[in-house]
Amino acid sequence: VSTQSTGVSPMESDGFVLVKRQKKRKKHQSKAFFGTSDEHDEEIGRCAFDLKSLLNTVTLEDSTLCSFIKSFIDRHTIEDIVCYGIGPIGSCKTAQHQLAVLLNIRSDKSCTLSDPVLGVTERRVISDQGVEVLEQNDGCRRRAERRTLFYMIHCTKEMYDSVLAANSDNLQNCFIVGNSFQGYLTHNTDESLSKEVPYLFAVAELASEEPLPTYSGHPNVFNDTFLIHFATNIKSISLKT
Repeated sequence: VSTQSTGVSPMESDGFVLVKRQKKRKKHQSKAFFGTSDEHDEEIGRCAFDLKSLLNTVTLEDSTLCSFIKSFIDRHTIEDIVCYGIGPIGSCKTAQHQLAVLLNIRSDKSCTLSDPVLGVTERRVISDQGVEVLEQNDGCRRRAERRTLFYMIHCTKEMYDSVLAANSDNLQNCFIVGNSFQGYLTHNTDESLSKEVPYLFAVAELASEEPLPTYSGHPNVFNDTFLIHFATNIKSISLKT
């Protein structure tokens, strides 16, 4: 059980409140940064201010990475962005930076986000930025009715497989920011992939992948991350037998 401080938490150089990790705390569990309910308006205001500062930092220091993704979005005339697996933005610095980049690249695009680990206040902070936060977990099975970028940084292979399964006859509308599909072929056996993630296994060799530029100052935030798309003549997935 963690002990919450009643004083003001120390600030790190990038403006976020430093949250000390407690022992035996489960991964992705919300910590004391946001408090226990959305009644903590002062904490909400502090978070919004810190997020705004980080957005300015991303714009100034990491314009190469953001411009690279924006160019991909424009080149493929993407209309919607769906984000899965962002993580607990109240306690995880990696999640905070990934959210800041998402807000930077979305421009005027429709943007939806889903992650069951988010607390009430975390969802409120994100929705205040104009992002629709889903209340129900859809299991990464959102169907892309229009050309859609799935923003899925360092998600599990099963999550990518769910997106592909939901769009198995609709690949022309599917674009992904995430782990290398071809990398899964390298580090896993065909037998395990065909059983665990059959849709990913079926399209991995057909995917076109572009590595993201290095993210300045925080290389692990987007390490081994790729922009993934499929040739226009590949419209559906045929599972391998």
